[in-house]
Amino acid sequence: ETWSGTAYFSPHSQWKKVEVSEATKPPQRLGHTAVLLSAQRMAIFGGERNTHLFNDLWTFSFETSQWTSVAVRERACPNGVCGFRPSARYDHISFVHNSELYIHGGLSSAGEVLGDLWSFDFNANEWRSHELNGALSLLGHRFGHSVTEIGGIFYIFGGYSHAGTTNDFFALDLEAESVTKLNSTSAIQPRFAHSSFSDSDSIYISGGNDEDNNHMNGLWKYSTVDKVWSTTQIGNSQSCEHFAVPAK
Repeated sequence: ETWSGTAYFSPHSQWKKVEVSEATKPPQRLGHTAVLLSAQRMAIFGGERNTHLFNDLWTFSFETSQWTSVAVRERACPNGVCGFRPSARYDHISFVHNSELYIHGGLSSAGEVLGDLWSFDFNANEWRSHELNGALSLLGHRFGHSVTEIGGIFYIFGGYSHAGTTNDFFALDLEAESVTKLNSTSAIQPRFAHSSFSDSDSIYISGGNDEDNNHMNGLWKYSTVDKVWSTTQIGNSQSCEHFAVPAK
């Protein structure tokens, strides 16, 4: 099912649906992304509903429980005003760096696997595209991948590319405008629609789908210090196509 409201998990292990105004809120969707801009503010981008794709940007205030549609400043063109923003997409990744929202990859309305990188400046209300001095091409085109951050480095894992499911593993350094392909391990089955998160100096990969769309279980851990992968099985748990934003 699809929810257009917002829910959070409390330290008391109880979910609570956040009631919001019906007047202004995003249309229902799936395959979008959500990131924390601050402890009290979240942003969502993109997604899909009944074959209609979105490239809208919304913010949600946890203080007021209100959604805001973000107006994007358009750039002037010789023949008038033209759009300069990412195309509509779903199953992309999003992350925040220096208070700006970044998105990468995803699927287009024509089923094209995307590989572009964009950032949104909330002060200027403008989107910018990035090529990273040619380094972006190393990431390739993919959707259903994951991203998590440690020490200012964004670690991108897996996803579905033109070659099918992958267990590719990259480190993205936006300050240096560099992308480094890291050593993965053949023990980690290629996957997409999984989740990843970080804790101290470790990255965790959970769930996802394989090439045949079978749900996967288990939890993998990568130490950024030892550069070693290890695995922890979690019963019969399986997960795919979900997201969560950590509390700050």
